[in-house]
Amino acid sequence: MTVSELEPCRANDGVRVGAVQGRPGAEVVFVRSVSLVSVLAVDGLSGTRAKAMRRRPVLHAGIELDEDGSLDGSSDSTIRGRLLSLVEKVTYLKKKQAEKPVERNAKKPSSLQQLISETMVRWAQEAVIEDPELVRAMFVLLHRQYDGIGGLVRALPKTYTINSVSVEDTVSLLASLGQIRSLLSVRMGREEEKLMIRGLGDIMNNKVFYQHPNLMRALGMHETVMEVMVNVLGGGESKEIAFPKMVANCCRFLCYFCRISRQNQKAMFDHLSYLLENSSVGLASPAMRGSTPLDVAAASVMDNNELALALREPDLEKVVRYLAGCGLQSCQLLVSRGYPDVGWNPVEGERYLDFLRFAVFCNGESVEENANVVVRLLIRRPECFGPALRGEGGHGLLAAMEEAIKIAEDPSRDGPSPASGSSRTL
Repeated sequence: MTVSELEPCRANDGVRVGAVQGRPGAEVVFVRSVSLVSVLAVDGLSGTRAKAMRRRPVLHAGIELDEDGSLDGSSDSTIRGRLLSLVEKVTYLKKKQAEKPVERNAKKPSSLQQLISETMVRWAQEAVIEDPELVRAMFVLLHRQYDGIGGLVRALPKTYTINSVSVEDTVSLLASLGQIRSLLSVRMGREEEKLMIRGLGDIMNNKVFYQHPNLMRALGMHETVMEVMVNVLGGGESKEIAFPKMVANCCRFLCYFCRISRQNQKAMFDHLSYLLENSSVGLASPAMRGSTPLDVAAASVMDNNELALALREPDLEKVVRYLAGCGLQSCQLLVSRGYPDVGWNPVEGERYLDFLRFAVFCNGESVEENANVVVRLLIRRPECFGPALRGEGGHGLLAAMEEAIKIAEDPSRDGPSPASGSSRTL
């Protein structure tokens, strides 16, 4: 049957009914709806074929009809009733499908890296972020997710391997170091001072501290102890020390740190300016000899030609300036103990002279560059020569030079001895 065989005969309520030419008793019905065009043909079938067709369920647009062609077994068996029921059923199914929630195929992140990346991207897409600190933190976090190799490369210089025999000592050392670092953020008191001193003592008594100097430098122990010193000494003009025992233990630790390795000396050399600025701390107390910032500064250049040559004139000028101050004042400690007033402070002055000696002499050899700078600085401050010229009891350099001049003016005294002359005659 083709369209040309259809002959429209009547139209009613949007339903067109036509007759098939050459086939009396057969009708075709056209239904127009929003999204449905159904064609139902009712043919005058008879016999076995008609019965089989009536028993077989009818499928239309995925909807199963009853034997009599109805959807729900209603009694309305007219063509119009069937069509209206079919339209209502299709409309209901479409509405039901539209109300179903759309299932998102969002997969759960399989790793922490993926979770962080997706979260950062979602945050950036949801709203405009105006805080520059938050933007910087987000990009740093994203960069770290894909910078694994770079992180390993940066970690390699700080990687250190130890023997299994030293594992227990290393764990103990790290525990003491962790305790010291945890106390940095706490206001220092007497109890904190005792814990800090105990932690420093445990580290210095640990054999790993002396066997693995590179590990100590890689762990940044000197930076931690220097931070403790800065917190204790402060930056004020007051020279009064609240925790002298703490400063003494920190300086002793740093002196040992410098003596166990030349590389450790170089690491401490970076803090030389700060140590010299606070070099007067503890010099007046003989009990702190070897445990002062000046001793740490001397230990950082002791017997190291490379670092001695790296000394700058401003650093040496600080030492000469402090030495000149010692030549103009008396030592109150010696005077209080009944010693005569010699007019200068030998307790502190000798310590500055020791530093200049370490700067000029390294491994028994003279560093001419430093020697020239030191002599030039001493000449600029003649008060430094006052103690040496006067000496103790008038037997200083000035008395020695005057005696040498008298000997040179007296021919009887300025000549070979009789014993040496007789030996030459023989």
